[in-house]
Amino acid sequence: MVMQCPLTPPPELDSAFVSRAKQDPAAFAPLYERYRDDVLRYAFRSLGNWEDAADVAQQTFAQALGGLGSFHDRDDSFRSWLFRIARNEVINLRRQHARRREHGLQNADWMADPGSSPEELAIATDERTATGAVVLQLPLAQRQCCVLRFAGLSHRETADLLGKSEVAVRASYSRGLAALRTVLVDQDARCLA
Repeated sequence: MVMQCPLTPPPELDSAFVSRAKQDPAAFAPLYERYRDDVLRYAFRSLGNWEDAADVAQQTFAQALGGLGSFHDRDDSFRSWLFRIARNEVINLRRQHARRREHGLQNADWMADPGSSPEELAIATDERTATGAVVLQLPLAQRQCCVLRFAGLSHRETADLLGKSEVAVRASYSRGLAALRTVLVDQDARCLA
């Protein structure tokens, strides 16, 4: 299975929206519309449930809007900056969950789509659990690269976000995909046997 990443919008469009949004916060709306789904998907792939992903996305855009004055459009794209905020929000939420587990206040892991049938919910939960378990088997560097690339970030943006070279990100991503393919093919073979 080949995963395709959406094309990155031209940075000059983001620059114009960022400049306007610095003057008028209402002008932030096009940036929100452009990246809302990407940030939400990234957060879901990182956390495993939609409720937490929505919280992270909301916090990410609130932080971005509030910190827009500190964003300087140099080599860093707005998209990379936004995903850096999202990554920090994911890390913060994981820490909160870890503290809750330590205190015995763990929430439900999966939030159900109210329109789904019980069978659809069971299948979706099984698939998410299986996929999440496979991704968690990857070494940390490969897992981070895969999750960010699956969220639609380019190799360069992923490298900027993780503080690595683009070559290192490409290598980790390739090794991660190869490992995922191997595990998923093995699981399919066992299911069919």
